[in-house]
Amino acid sequence: MITTFIIVVLALMAGAYAVCGVPFGYLISKKSAGIDVTKTGSGNIGSTNVTRSVGAKAGALTLFLDAAKGFVCVYVAKLLLGLAVTGGNLEPFAPGQELSWTVAMVFMAAVLGHIYSPYLHFKGGKGIACGFGATLALAWPLALGILVVFLVVAVPTRYVSAGSLAASVSLPIFAAIFYWPINWGFEVPLIIAALAAIWAHRSNARKLLAGEESAFELKGGKDDGMSDRDATVRDVEEATIEAAKADAARAPAPGVGLPFGDEPQLKDEIEDADDDLDLVNREVDAFSEALKEGKDPLEALDALDDDEDD
Repeated sequence: MITTFIIVVLALMAGAYAVCGVPFGYLISKKSAGIDVTKTGSGNIGSTNVTRSVGAKAGALTLFLDAAKGFVCVYVAKLLLGLAVTGGNLEPFAPGQELSWTVAMVFMAAVLGHIYSPYLHFKGGKGIACGFGATLALAWPLALGILVVFLVVAVPTRYVSAGSLAASVSLPIFAAIFYWPINWGFEVPLIIAALAAIWAHRSNARKLLAGEESAFELKGGKDDGMSDRDATVRDVEEATIEAAKADAARAPAPGVGLPFGDEPQLKDEIEDADDDLDLVNREVDAFSEALKEGKDPLEALDALDDDEDD
């Protein structure tokens, strides 16, 4: 009986891992815009990167489906365990109760499935939307608690990653507070899931500490996360053009450079400088367009070089 029970729990964990590993953000972006979000922006398949790379509607759909798959997996697992073990009585599976560890293990598998998707070479999202949906099915007070923490941190700062990190940290803390005394069978899977989500945000944490993290902003229904980079590109472009113009127009100093009377050579030098300026303009335009389209700017420059060689 115990062996069968363990097999059922493992099967439900495997199912949750497989279902929550479905990369909805990747699929939606590919279908709606032909964009591979694993190679765009942050490279993450979550709703934030989908919104930035594709648009608000695609991001909202990703958010809903990621949360829904987490909720469905944990909720269905709880129902099936209740039917198989207690004849439909779900009380023993409530948070902190004797069999709550079984549902917590399914919760953990769901979050890990999303972060380490088996369909994307074990790379995936960061576990927040899926984790919230799974938490809602596991224990709604916990879901409410982490949602409040997320909003309190993310809304005023506009750093989604900061809110996500705070929510992840708060999950096992709220579980310990709400369901005291601690049931470690219930608590440990939550700690593992929270640590996995925090680890998935490690690059964001480094950027936050360094003051380099991008704030999330929507304008006109689509994220304007490119605006800062566009401004930087424009600044570089303007500075490069001004420097090239100054070099092309600068007359040689007395006794330095071209000898007096060598006007043809001076004219050739100025024409070469103009050609260099045109090349710089094309390279900057190619670099800027690649950034806007979410492509690799270095590949765009290489393609431009190939055209020049031809």
